Amino acid sequence: MKYFAILSCLTAVGSVSLLTAQDFGPLANSCAKMKCVVAKFTENTPQFTAVLSFQVFDAEKVPKLQMLMDLMVTEKDMREDIVVMAMAQIPLEHRTAMKSLQLDRMILITCPDKKKMYLTFPRIEAFQEFPISDDTLNEMTTRSKAVSFQKTEVGQETVNGYACTKTIVVVTESNRPPEKAIIWFASDLKEFPVRIAMANNKLLQVIEFKNVQLEIPKPIFFEVPTNYSRLEDTASVFRVAKERLEATGGSLATPPHDAKSSE
Repeated sequence: MKYFAILSCLTAVGSVSLLTAQDFGPLANSCAKMKCVVAKFTENTPQFTAVLSFQVFDAEKVPKLQMLMDLMVTEKDMREDIVVMAMAQIPLEHRTAMKSLQLDRMILITCPDKKKMYLTFPRIEAFQEFPISDDTLNEMTTRSKAVSFQKTEVGQETVNGYACTKTIVVVTESNRPPEKAIIWFASDLKEFPVRIAMANNKLLQVIEFKNVQLEIPKPIFFEVPTNYSRLEDTASVFRVAKERLEATGGSLATPPHDAKSSE
C-alpha cells in the first residue's frame, strides 16, 4: 500500500465493519500502520492531541466520504475517538441504529509495543482486543527507515487559523513509485502538518488537524477501564448492545445488517 494511502485506509475498513457488522480485526493492523505514518510526518511533535477530519471529494469537489475523530498520540501509542454519526458514507438509518444501540462512539487504542489494539465501546462499557501482527510491525519499521521526503515550498497560507508553509512533498521508497501530496506545515506548531491533500484516481483526499495541542496526553487515555467487559467477537458486541437496549425498554427500528448475530 502507498505511504499516503495508509492515512486513509482506516476509514474504509471501519466503514465496512460498521455496515456489515463483520470482524473489526483488520482495524488492528491498519491502526498500527497509521500510527507509524503519523509518527513519521510529525517527527518534530511526537506527542500531541488534535481533532482529525478526513474527507474525500470527487472531480466536481462533491464530498463522498468523511470521518471525524479526536486523536491523541504519544511516542508509543495512539488513541482515536470516533463519532459514528459524523461518518456520512454510512447511510443515516445505519448510523441512527448504531446510536440507539449506544454504539455511536468507538475508541481505538493502538499499542504497537504490546502488539495490541483495543476497540472500546464506552456507552455499553465493553471492549474487544485484537493482535497486531509481527509482519505489520516489521514492514512499517523497515519502510520508516527507508522512506525519504523531498520538500518544495510553494507559498504561505493560513489554515484553520495557523500560519503555514504550503509545501509539495514527494515520498520516495525503494521498489515503489514516488507519491506526491501538498502539506501545510504550521510554523507556530513546530512545523506540524495541519493539512494534507493528495490526489488518487480522480479523487481528492484531505486530512486536516484542528485544535492541535502540543502536549503529552495522560497515560489513562490509553488504558481500557477495568470495569469494561471483554467481548470476543463483533456478534457479541451487537448482542450485548441489544440486550441493554431491551432492558431499558428501548427498541431498534432499523437494525444494522448484523447477519452474524441473528443466525
